Amino acid sequence: MPSWKDGESSTEQLDEPMDMDYVPKTCEDISFVGIAVGGERCRVHNLEPNRCVAFEGMNTGRRFYMCSVGHILYNCGFVAWVDEEWPATLQNALRKLWAMYHEANNTIIEERIKNAKLVQELVEDRNKFKNYNTLMDDVDKFTKETEKRVMEKKLKNMNEEMNQISDLATPELEAEVIKLNSEMFNLKEEKKHWEKEREELKTEKKQWEKEREKLKEENKKTECMLFDLLKVCNANKEKLMKIKQIVGQL
Repeated sequence: MPSWKDGESSTEQLDEPMDMDYVPKTCEDISFVGIAVGGERCRVHNLEPNRCVAFEGMNTGRRFYMCSVGHILYNCGFVAWVDEEWPATLQNALRKLWAMYHEANNTIIEERIKNAKLVQELVEDRNKFKNYNTLMDDVDKFTKETEKRVMEKKLKNMNEEMNQISDLATPELEAEVIKLNSEMFNLKEEKKHWEKEREELKTEKKQWEKEREKLKEENKKTECMLFDLLKVCNANKEKLMKIKQIVGQL
């Protein structure tokens, strides 16, 4: 158990100084800080030591004195413990806690390493993807340039062939071409004439249809007139019959 009490001063009687090969890690504790005035002095520099609280392994929480100069410059280090060693049960608990801490810390480190590897792989994949895009752009550009060169070569070959055909043309061939052009012109003129006649026939057809409609109207009127005349004739016949009957009775 701790060997200090509340209100205890730094001038209390200490255990015999203990030599250590190193200075344990420390933590801040506002209740035990500053220079230990009147305490055990450093045997190297003969200076009053600093008050410190250990934060390492099974000594976690134990107070000790440490050289105020040697820790910074020469690492003469540890001077003396203020507290006795912790009981075995507390040491076992601290041992387990620190083991758990180191295990958790190692796990975090491993996870960070895995994450770093994953990030590196992602960066490499991204770079590969960029290189792939660049390659595809280059391939597309090369394809377009190749197509352009092929088309230019084809056009050049076609022009050369046309020039060769022009060079090989004979007077007979030119005369035949002129004759064909003349026939094509005549055919076009005949076509225009046929189209004109067809338009005239369409116009005449429309006129015939108008005359036919007019004749239909006249026929209807004539039929109405004949019907009226028949009605008048029949009425006259009936009147004559009645007159004959009256004359016969006289």
